[in-house]
Amino acid sequence: MKRRKIYYWDSTVFIALLTGEEGRVDNVEQILEEAESGEVFIVTSSFTLAEVIKLKGKQPIKVEDQKKVTDFFEKDHFLFVDATRKITEAARNLIWANPGLFPKGCCPFGLCAGISKAGGTRLHSFL
Repeated sequence: MKRRKIYYWDSTVFIALLTGEEGRVDNVEQILEEAESGEVFIVTSSFTLAEVIKLKGKQPIKVEDQKKVTDFFEKDHFLFVDATRKITEAARNLIWANPGLFPKGCCPFGLCAGISKAGGTRLHSFL
């Protein structure tokens, strides 16, 4: 059995897909197709489930689309990483070690969650 590739996506990637963001959605649709065919797992922070509704600077997803969003995340190719102490401490240490790395309002928790689960080899973001 072939081993699946693992990608980490932050909320910005999911928002691009769910809202059809021009210039971005095309970049990730192929990976989503690979995930749907069983070639890829997509790892994300459990915070993504809430962040996709309204991320600062992005168009909010309307309540009328609640079922679409809920159904979208029910797929078996999505793996969710919860905020453990180890991961949140890694995020804190990452901020201290790299104070200019993250844009204002950007939390490195997702990055650390992705590194924890995906090994940090394929991290996708539109920040």
